[in-house]
Amino acid sequence: MVAPEAQRQERNLFERTILGLTKARVYDASDQGRLTGLDVRLIEAIKSQLTDEGLLTAEGRVTDKGDEVLHTAAYEQERLVTGYVFQDPYTGTLWDRFVEEPRFANVEINGHNRTLVRGATGRPFRTRAFAQHHPQQLPPPPGPEDVCRAIRRCQRSLDRIQSLVEESRSSASELLDIQDDWGGEEPGLVEDGLGATVTRVTFLDAKAVPCYLATCLYSRSPIPLPSTLLATDPFLPGASDRLMRQILDTAHERRDSPLAVVLNGILERTHGAGLDEFRAQVEALRLQAEHRVEERLGFDNRDLAAFGPLVGMERAFLEAEALGDAGHDKERDAIASARDVLEAQFRSVASASRLRGIERHVDLPPRERTPQRIQSVLERAATSVGLQVPLPTHLTGLQKLTTAYGRLRSVSLDHSRLARAGIRDLFEVCLLAAVGHPDHPLACAAAIDGAFAERLFALADIVNAAKHGDCPSDATPEGVRLEVYGLLEMMLGRATNGSEGLA
Repeated sequence: MVAPEAQRQERNLFERTILGLTKARVYDASDQGRLTGLDVRLIEAIKSQLTDEGLLTAEGRVTDKGDEVLHTAAYEQERLVTGYVFQDPYTGTLWDRFVEEPRFANVEINGHNRTLVRGATGRPFRTRAFAQHHPQQLPPPPGPEDVCRAIRRCQRSLDRIQSLVEESRSSASELLDIQDDWGGEEPGLVEDGLGATVTRVTFLDAKAVPCYLATCLYSRSPIPLPSTLLATDPFLPGASDRLMRQILDTAHERRDSPLAVVLNGILERTHGAGLDEFRAQVEALRLQAEHRVEERLGFDNRDLAAFGPLVGMERAFLEAEALGDAGHDKERDAIASARDVLEAQFRSVASASRLRGIERHVDLPPRERTPQRIQSVLERAATSVGLQVPLPTHLTGLQKLTTAYGRLRSVSLDHSRLARAGIRDLFEVCLLAAVGHPDHPLACAAAIDGAFAERLFALADIVNAAKHGDCPSDATPEGVRLEVYGLLEMMLGRATNGSEGLA
């Protein structure tokens, strides 16, 4: 299949200059030539090209696209990318992976046995493998929309892993602990990761090519918990929780299959429990995690954006409790998962807000667009919403203030950028969106506790420290858990001071 990829390309100085002068209402080519020293004929040629590309209107005014380019100094062009997507032969669903150049391993076949041969040609090493054969009847091929959705979710996974590696400088062994949820609600387009924003595809071959994807099952603990039995992702660093669930479900549905027999033997050796008992324990843990969330938030909040991440956080805390003294790493993972909860809720709030033109709050004349002025604008907005000032330094750093207009303008033009925004950017967007709207969730939280922002970013510091393997001694797992609920309940307008949390 072939997919067009959005590739960022820098505009040259002359093009940006003409766009800037036009934005400043200097429309005449002769006036632009006088100010820049460029030949009028060159300016006319540049303006003609900008018009053809949709950056200027026929009347010579800057379009929305041109305005975005002016502030980002970049625009998008398409190029074709050839690659592969993979379809599950049993369910017909696409795996959320897009691969331009698949890696292959040689397979030695001896009767019913399969052996993977890897490594250098002169010094290969062999791994005993088990092959799950394809069914006789293959599902119908996927549609273009299915492919686009799979690629977008793959971009999400790549971007998440890349951010984890950059922030924590993880080693190869630490990367194995990265678990990707492989799905959930579609997050929208992501510009990093693959480096592609795919909007349409063309199939080079409509007929599927059968292939085997290699994964390795391994266990990190003799205790039968969901996170202790893992399956490596065939394409990305780390483990795939969804792939592990698929393997368990397939073995459960086909109890007499060789896969079920082998998996049952693995579970009995590593956990002392067969497939049925393992699945029952996993399901019981999931239900217990859901019960803890519903017990705190109520049974009418299952559609809350943070519900799924909350269940994941609670499951991680339950696993840490079950592991006892051996659960310190899992405890840190559980604390770090609080970030997913907060980002999910803020992302949902931001998506439901009116974001068009939100950059107007910081749209100051160029000479006045200083960090000090931007900070005063944000703190004035915070005061109007009911939050205490000064704002936490997370929001008032020099780099954040300097790039505030460009980031807000990008979100205004393309809401899908929220999909990869962190808690700082999401809070900033929600803060400005809450101005003049007393029923906004952030305004509701501020009405309950004016120190909401300070508490939020104090928790964010603890979460980031846990993600890097270093958690403050005074931050207990239970305190973090309760503080997460306290912040969420305030955004839902529930009167709680969360004093049982970090305080």
